[in-house]
Amino acid sequence: MTEYAYHCSPNGDIEEFKPQVSSHGKPLVYATPNKSLALVFGIPEHNDYIINPVYDAKSNSYIFVEMQPDALTKYYRGKSAYLYTVNKDDFTETTGWPGEICSSKEVKPLSVEFIEDLEQAILDEQKEGRLQIISYDKRNDNGYNIDEFFAYREMRNIFVKKQDAAHNIKHLMTLPNEYIFSIFQEQVNHLCQLFDSSCNISQPRSETAFFPKFLEKCKIDANDEIVRDVFRQIIDFDEYKQQIAITELKSTNNEELLQKILSPLKEVKKIISMNMAENILYKLVTDDGEQNYAKQIKTLKRTENKKVLIELKQTLKSYLGEFNKDVEPLGEDKIIPPKFIDRYKSDSSAESINDIFYNLQYVPVSKRIQAIGEIKATGNRELIKKIVFRLTKLHNNIEKDTKLTIAKSKDRE
Repeated sequence: MTEYAYHCSPNGDIEEFKPQVSSHGKPLVYATPNKSLALVFGIPEHNDYIINPVYDAKSNSYIFVEMQPDALTKYYRGKSAYLYTVNKDDFTETTGWPGEICSSKEVKPLSVEFIEDLEQAILDEQKEGRLQIISYDKRNDNGYNIDEFFAYREMRNIFVKKQDAAHNIKHLMTLPNEYIFSIFQEQVNHLCQLFDSSCNISQPRSETAFFPKFLEKCKIDANDEIVRDVFRQIIDFDEYKQQIAITELKSTNNEELLQKILSPLKEVKKIISMNMAENILYKLVTDDGEQNYAKQIKTLKRTENKKVLIELKQTLKSYLGEFNKDVEPLGEDKIIPPKFIDRYKSDSSAESINDIFYNLQYVPVSKRIQAIGEIKATGNRELIKKIVFRLTKLHNNIEKDTKLTIAKSKDRE
């Protein structure tokens, strides 16, 4: 008897599924044996930060958890899609997730069904008892903190899988669910403090974090695999066990290993500060910056955000320096799309300036000089003059405010 699997797509004229490179780094065709689950993949922008499908072993069905406010309505209402039926036997590989099967070869669909409204189709599946939907405001109500799960998953992606930290952190900061980034940041800061701290925790001899054999390896080696294993375990430990684990690592006296662990933590902490500075700079330099200035600077002056304030001042200084420079020869690879450059040649409006600073946030630091050079090369002197005026005014305000704070501090002493 033929067993079926399903693939949902906004494209309705697929005659053959061809393997494509996706999250697993190799060309694959994906499908799922669960018809209800397939529906969530019917929009092109789907990812786990919109709706996270969680497998419930007891009911052998899925729970759709909203990871953003009103995610189901916002992303799925009124969106049509096509639900393809395929032969399950054509999918001989798995990804480790129970709802996903894949094939490295082309697969021909057996049939296709038009789905007029994905939101309604998902709600109908819930009504029939084939899945459960948990709204955003109740996502952590079942004794399982899903925000923590995603924050720790990103830590594994960065420290264990060695994914691009700058890209992943910037993505976390743009999520409507700001709690995930907050947990991520707190955990990075916490681990940095534990490794930097000279104090050790005294625990009962019977209470350990790492297996003795692993600790023996840590005494004599500091290779990349051991560093990854340390992060893999520490990220899953609770705070108390993390303290025990770091005390055990320090007791190995393997300075090379400790440095290899602390160094990426500090680097990620710096990237967080830089991204927060970029984000705040955008808020301050855009039209409503004047209204937000006092609030943002007051927030930055809190002890835990001093590094962000330093990064903000350095970034601001860097921007000013680049925009004040003469136009230099540009590289062949263009950073800013031609349609924006064409607009900037004649448009000096506040909207254009805000748009420039919004986009500069997402340009890697190594390519920012090139990006600013392309903007200056438009020859729109009025636009550059307005940008420099805004940056200078903000720079002067921050310098004045900082000096005032130092003076008040000295008076109190």
